Amino acid sequence: MLPKLAEIFGEPVPAYFTLLLIGFGAATWLAARLAKQDGLNADTFIDLGLFCVIFGVLGARVLHVIADGYFWDYVHLCTDPTRVLREITAAQCAQAEGIWDAAREVCQPSERDCFAWAAFWRGGLTYYGGLIAASMFGIWFLRREGIPLYRGMDIAATSISLGLVFGRLGCFLGGCCFGVHTDHRFGLSFPPFSAASESQWRAGLLEAPQHLPTPSHPSPDLSSHLVAPLEEEVGAKQGQ
Repeated sequence: MLPKLAEIFGEPVPAYFTLLLIGFGAATWLAARLAKQDGLNADTFIDLGLFCVIFGVLGARVLHVIADGYFWDYVHLCTDPTRVLREITAAQCAQAEGIWDAAREVCQPSERDCFAWAAFWRGGLTYYGGLIAASMFGIWFLRREGIPLYRGMDIAATSISLGLVFGRLGCFLGGCCFGVHTDHRFGLSFPPFSAASESQWRAGLLEAPQHLPTPSHPSPDLSSHLVAPLEEEVGAKQGQ
């Protein structure tokens, strides 16, 4: 887990969003290349890739807000911040500019924030929401541009798989995705206060989120390794 790759002018460079952008760029490049080899307009697929970045992020953020278990936190951040309790340390609370409740040992937001649900750059994207939104737009866009739908979808599916490799590696470094508990030797233990520790705490497996979570299946890493050979095979065939 490495949420921050570096700092530029004092601002952190998040690993997840860096690899997400690399994934979008790689997927768009591959789609344009495949389209050109298939006798289609490569510029159309470059435009499609740029629009899919927008619709993908929007869809991923909306599904995160609705389905990831934080919906009422976002509501309360706008209506009554005192009902939002964060199980972090006093030092982390001070760093987040929150209000520390020493009696309950929880951190509360210092002010209302009615737009926190939209702040995707703080983290919180659900892949399937992005896939659904970008796919719906992509189908409409391909029809509008006169691209044969099945040929366009074939190119898009191959390109999305390449982007997924980088995206899932970003998930692994960010610690936002993890598998179920495992006793296998390949299981990974994420650090305290990670998404894994919070999830296991909410499920009653840990006494507090500051405890070290139990080992989990490295699902993001495994999915990247499963998709990568497919892209290598596609690249080999294109090179013939």
